[in-house]
Amino acid sequence: MKKLNRQQLTVFIGALIYEVSAGIFSNTEGTLFTAMRLSLGFPLTRVSTYFSVKGLSGALFAALFARYFFKVDKRLFAFVCVFFNIAGHMLFLLGTGAPMWALAAIVYSLGNSTFALAVPFVLNQWMPDFAGTATGIAMAMLGFAGTVFNPIIAKATAAFGWQGALWVMSISTAVLAIPGILMMLGRPVPETEPAPAGKDLAQQKQEPFNTRLFLLVLLAILAPCSTWMFSSYMTNYVTDMGFPLASATLVSSTSQIGNMLWKIVFGWCIDKIGPWKTCMGAYVMISLSFIGFVFFGKTLGALFLSAAFYSLVFSQSAVGVARIAIRVFGANGYKKYGGYLTAATNIITATLSSFIGPLYEATGNYNFLFVMFLCLEAVSIPVMAVFARKEKKAAQKGSPA
Repeated sequence: MKKLNRQQLTVFIGALIYEVSAGIFSNTEGTLFTAMRLSLGFPLTRVSTYFSVKGLSGALFAALFARYFFKVDKRLFAFVCVFFNIAGHMLFLLGTGAPMWALAAIVYSLGNSTFALAVPFVLNQWMPDFAGTATGIAMAMLGFAGTVFNPIIAKATAAFGWQGALWVMSISTAVLAIPGILMMLGRPVPETEPAPAGKDLAQQKQEPFNTRLFLLVLLAILAPCSTWMFSSYMTNYVTDMGFPLASATLVSSTSQIGNMLWKIVFGWCIDKIGPWKTCMGAYVMISLSFIGFVFFGKTLGALFLSAAFYSLVFSQSAVGVARIAIRVFGANGYKKYGGYLTAATNIITATLSSFIGPLYEATGNYNFLFVMFLCLEAVSIPVMAVFARKEKKAAQKGSPA
């Protein structure tokens, strides 16, 4: 890994600061919503509805608006997204009825989903030789934010109520996001990718949407974009296995620590051996975690190991998906297809999530979920192997994949 020059270092530090700001809301919502529910006594379905609406509206907004990051002033776009992130949660100060939960989810997703593509793209353009490592470290800051701010939000709730905690989250997000964006997007993002041989950039932009290639990429990333949802149910799963809440919390914390550490290792591996081998290896380890949950769920040590392996799913969804999309479509193609990929995966995740509650009530366990996840892995791994084989053949012929 080459030494970063001053401009690259500024962009990289800015990306780290921004991702911490983004992780405050995304990784402490659970603590805030639990405090609100204990205080106000509303049903849990209100929270689950919020997540469903957030996923579906995020899919729509990603498809409609994510592309404009590449067409307008990037700093202005980023600041508008942060405004919607904060405004979506501050709406709870005006009311906590069911309609307000739906409105809050829509407003928050308008900012959150439309800016999700930005950081991987910016880091890829500024430091293409080690974009995987840089992206992995940056995405790890999301988990770092959750680790640091969850205790802060819990203490703020105890001292000032959930309303006070909401102000702490909002002010902290703004204070970190502003310098992060100014540093990350202070200079024009380089256009490092040449157009394919025989085509200028204008011709490349006019190419029709490649539906077949888009669907193949979607199948390749289907597993990580769907299986991360289990993290929301891990604590319940461990307590269902007969362990106390304290043990369940430790297992869940193991997954969150892995969330941070694996992203750094994962990004480094992508730079060293490429995305295909890295992602397929991670898929295998994640599959082993599901087998561990099914067959060794009564053994606490096995649960810790399974949780550690499972936490690779966050690396896949936060780092691997972007690196795969950029590898297949190129940086310029990523501008065209990235928003649609985000939209499609949001729809799939929201759809699968809607079945978890009813199936759990019907079966009394989560085995159906693990079987479904293993089936998704069985779909994604062969598709990814096809991409790897195609790229290898193209490299042997001396032409780009």
